[in-house]
Amino acid sequence: MYSSFFSYSLQRNYPFRWFTPLTIIGGIIFTVLFSFINVAANGYQLKTIYTTNPNATLDEKHWFTQAPWSWSSRLQPSCEAQNLQPGTQFFTSHLGLTYTLTSVWTGQSIDDATTTLPALAYLNNPLEDCHIDYVNVNMKRASSTARAPMPWWVWDPSTAIASGHCTIATNTGFVNATFTAAYTDLQRSYDYVLDANYTTSASIWWGTRLVNAYWQSCLWAMGSTNYTDIGFHDNTNSVNWDSVSIKYNVVNETSIGSPHMFDIVYFFLPDFGGITNQPLPSVTEFYNNQSLPISAMMTEGRGFSRAFYSLILADLGQSELSNLLLAENDLQYALQATDDNFRRENNIWLPQYDNGLCARNVSVAASPVIPHSEQQDCDHFGRIVAPNDTYGNGSLYRLDAAYDLFKAQMGPLNTSSATIYSQYACSVPVPRGGGNVALAVILADLVFLSTLWKLYGLVVGWYLRKHDPSADACPRCLEMGDVLPLSGRREGPALKVRPVGFSRATSGESSWSLLHP
Repeated sequence: MYSSFFSYSLQRNYPFRWFTPLTIIGGIIFTVLFSFINVAANGYQLKTIYTTNPNATLDEKHWFTQAPWSWSSRLQPSCEAQNLQPGTQFFTSHLGLTYTLTSVWTGQSIDDATTTLPALAYLNNPLEDCHIDYVNVNMKRASSTARAPMPWWVWDPSTAIASGHCTIATNTGFVNATFTAAYTDLQRSYDYVLDANYTTSASIWWGTRLVNAYWQSCLWAMGSTNYTDIGFHDNTNSVNWDSVSIKYNVVNETSIGSPHMFDIVYFFLPDFGGITNQPLPSVTEFYNNQSLPISAMMTEGRGFSRAFYSLILADLGQSELSNLLLAENDLQYALQATDDNFRRENNIWLPQYDNGLCARNVSVAASPVIPHSEQQDCDHFGRIVAPNDTYGNGSLYRLDAAYDLFKAQMGPLNTSSATIYSQYACSVPVPRGGGNVALAVILADLVFLSTLWKLYGLVVGWYLRKHDPSADACPRCLEMGDVLPLSGRREGPALKVRPVGFSRATSGESSWSLLHP
């Protein structure tokens, strides 16, 4: 008879009573197991999304990204870091001021920076250990022909800029980022911060009101005084300042009310040339000094610098340093202005600043509330609008009375950890279409189950052959007591099979039973 290269197998029932239930139960268990593995491997795909909170995206747990399912899946979420280069503008998660990144470096200080980096690889890490280095107040006169006393708007081009630095954790270690924040004249507008909600961001709300009020004080201080007794004169005209620059270097961060909080570097430029920048024996002599013509500007500039300094720290989420905006006593201290002698009691401007542009009688000036119809520009350096007055069209409330008047409406004075607010591109696993997943899982399950069945058959067959020499004999041969050749041989010694040794399993069983002779 012709013998083909291909062959078929003869079948015999396994002679084990445990084989059928083990096969059925094991098949169900492995079908479920393989289905989970295949769903983890084929049921999801990566999709790009944009989020402002990549940390939450990366921390999100899925069953198929956990061991042992993750062994067959590479669908781990990932986010791309923002590459912030010097010159990039940003704001924090508190949605306050706008900042400009000026440098990125490593080391103990900017002066001793060990490495200057070209950019900051940022992935929503908290801003840590932030400090404000200085606040620079730059006053500039718009008209060179205006003579003192002059209205505050002549100094409208004036600006202020603060510089600070923070430490940020990155994948390569801690780096330092230096930034600046700028302020320009905004008498009745507070939109230089993105969110100043008085219930959710009360500290930011109070900070913007203080900053605007003290900035108006600076403008009025520059425009309302005739500086004649300073050693400069041109024999015919009184001295008028053309520009002023005062740099308040922060040297004491432990007490916001300390007269030694700042070290001052300054210069006053008159309109006919020359410069005033003489140092004084003590920085405290710059403040509340009626005999020093530049003292009014120095004192009001200090008030502005403290308010701006506090606003920035609150926006950066720094609660460890002294701050006007994080405790009731400190805020009341700023609103009362008890260390500013250029304001009368109840925040009424001193008589030397009443130059006819802001004529006030005592009763109106002392009133806690001034209706909108009776307001004058000079009222804004000592008063603020109500929390619900978005556009500044309502009444003005005296600073020293504002906290008690608004306290019931305000949220708590606090801040929390802040990050650079940005949008990140993240790859996250999402489910595939149901039909495609079902087909892929079924096909993969069949492959796995088929392979498992083959392996299972090899193991059981090996065990059977080890314990039964006639395991490879056909059932008919056993019944007839035929002579079988040894496995793998066509000729050679024969094996006698005793038909009485085994009998077929009874009906309904898939195993054989051993009979006694």
